[in-house]
Amino acid sequence: AVQFLKMKVLFDHHLPFSLAHGGVQIQIEQTKTALEKSGMEVEFLRWWDAGQCGDIIHFFGMPSEIFVDLMHKKGLKLVVTNLLGSLGVRPAWKRTLQKRVIHLAWNTFPEKFLARIGWKTWKMADAYIAVTPWEAKLMQEVFQSPPQKTHVVPNGVSDCFFENVETKKDKWLVIAASILPVKRLIETVQAAVIAGTPLHIIGKPFSKTDDYYLKFSNFCRSHPEILRYDNVMLS
Repeated sequence: AVQFLKMKVLFDHHLPFSLAHGGVQIQIEQTKTALEKSGMEVEFLRWWDAGQCGDIIHFFGMPSEIFVDLMHKKGLKLVVTNLLGSLGVRPAWKRTLQKRVIHLAWNTFPEKFLARIGWKTWKMADAYIAVTPWEAKLMQEVFQSPPQKTHVVPNGVSDCFFENVETKKDKWLVIAASILPVKRLIETVQAAVIAGTPLHIIGKPFSKTDDYYLKFSNFCRSHPEILRYDNVMLS
C-alpha cells in the first residue's frame, strides 16, 4: 500500500471542461481530490510538456490504441474510467444488438479495423473502473473487458449531504443534472406533471439550441404550477 501511494497519477480526458460540463467533470475533480487526500500525487496530463513524468495514466473515456501502445512502451500503467450511462438506459434489444455486433466483429474483422473503431482498447488497459455494478456488467458483456481487470468504485457523495443542518423543507422535489437525453429529464418532468408532484430542475444544456433542451424547456414553461427550471450548474 505504501509503495502504491508513492506512485504519481496523471489524469487525462479528451473533452475540455469548458465545452462539456457535467458528471464527467465532477467525477474527475472529486477523484483527484480523493486520491490527493489519500496521499497520492496527482496531476492533469500536460500534452505540451515533454518533461512531465508519472507512473499511471488515469484516462476518463476511451483512449486510442496508439495512445495505449506509447504508454506501455514508456512503462506506464493505464486505468480507464468510461461512464456508460447512455448505453445503460438504452432499450434491452438495442444493447443486445450492439453486443452481438461487437462480438461478431471481434471474430471476423481485421485488427486494423478494430483499432480504428477503438474496441481493442477494452482489452489493453491494466484496469477498468465502473461506478456501478450495472456498468461493470456492460463493460464485460458488451465490450468484453477482462473480468479480473474490471472493478467497481462507486461515486462519492459530497460532504454537504452528510451535514445535519436544520432547514425548512420546501414543497419542491429537486433534481440537479445536465439537460441531456441520457438523463431522461423529459420523461421525468412528464411523469411529475401526471403525478402532480412539484419538481425543481437545476442544470445547463451543452447548447441552448439543442432540440432536446428546447423540448424540455418548453414543456417546463407550459406547466409552471408543477415545474420549475433554473438554467445554472451546481459545482
